[in-house]
Amino acid sequence: MRAEWKPSAMPAAGEASGASSSTSSIDSGDERPLAAPHIQAHAYAGARGSVPTRRRRGQATLQTDMAAQAIVATAQAIVFLTQWRKSEADVWARVQPGLVFTVIATGLLIIMRWPRFYWHNRDWLLLLLRLLSLLPPSTRSLGVGTALILEKEPRPGLAGHVVDFLRYATGVRLLPIFFHGFFMLTGPSSCLLTGVVATLLTANSRGYCSTPLLSHPLGRRRLAAVATFLEFGSLPLVALQPTGRHLQPGGALMAGVAPAEPMCRAAVSFAHHFFGLLLPTFLGVHYWQPPEEGSDAADGSVSTAGTAAGAAAGTAGAAQPPSPHKWARCAGWLQRRLRRAAAACDRQLYSLIGPKAQPAVRAVVCWYVLAQCWLLCRLAAGL
Repeated sequence: MRAEWKPSAMPAAGEASGASSSTSSIDSGDERPLAAPHIQAHAYAGARGSVPTRRRRGQATLQTDMAAQAIVATAQAIVFLTQWRKSEADVWARVQPGLVFTVIATGLLIIMRWPRFYWHNRDWLLLLLRLLSLLPPSTRSLGVGTALILEKEPRPGLAGHVVDFLRYATGVRLLPIFFHGFFMLTGPSSCLLTGVVATLLTANSRGYCSTPLLSHPLGRRRLAAVATFLEFGSLPLVALQPTGRHLQPGGALMAGVAPAEPMCRAAVSFAHHFFGLLLPTFLGVHYWQPPEEGSDAADGSVSTAGTAAGAAAGTAGAAQPPSPHKWARCAGWLQRRLRRAAAACDRQLYSLIGPKAQPAVRAVVCWYVLAQCWLLCRLAAGL
């Protein structure tokens, strides 16, 4: 990273700078600190503080992002090299983990070589890089990449529980997704969108349940215990809401006699949604610092890097003058709508499960989301 540039503090109300001023400053080579977008990483938790304090937090965010990206790139390089001779898949399948490494290394290069560009486009760049790294079919295939560690049978004992869980989380690609989401946090709506994309691109519960780690009797007993716990935890939700023919308490699950294969698919699917979608989103909301009331960013009128709209639009900045071209006016209208929708989503999530919400409200909302997620996973598995 170039030592002469330091990110400026996250702007308070009225300090958000538009894309036009940021771009002109970059193009002109001006080395003055730019007003950073609302990067809601964990380094910004707490009060806004003085400008030097916020600037140090911004620098800490860049350093954390660089370290996290370097760790993931190193791990992916090791996976690519070790799986090449162990995998029995074809050459193209074994090459795909190398493509994932290329995407991750490109992100690391952007952070190190162009920190100003990365800082002002952080959220949509992270979303794009994660999407590209999950596109290869090897991220949800068996017998290639990290899925090779699922080919070993589980180990008994407490230490075996821990080791097998780490093997499972790595083999189904949950560990790198959670690691990226925890150490490179973004805004609530961006976390939610990233989690949805990551979950959809890596979900393969039917295939994972056929591996030796999860098809072994010991692995199935562990999954049955998890499923029974989740079923008892969601029982009040089934009792409170209207029940139909398909939404009934899972008596077989609570008794521990449910069919092994559907039970495995339900438990694996829930774990994928929890660690890949729900938990990163909760962390993103918890560490997010909302803009002050009355500021442009508060109502989404200014694009920020902390919103999914900024990621979808691929730009940040103030609204431009009306364009005579019809397509440009339509694009501007859609961009404003996306920004406002993302800002509303951020505020709603923060009001429900943010740190300033009532503890009882947070607990009820989190329990409801988890219970509903388990019920949907159970129904999708045929239980």
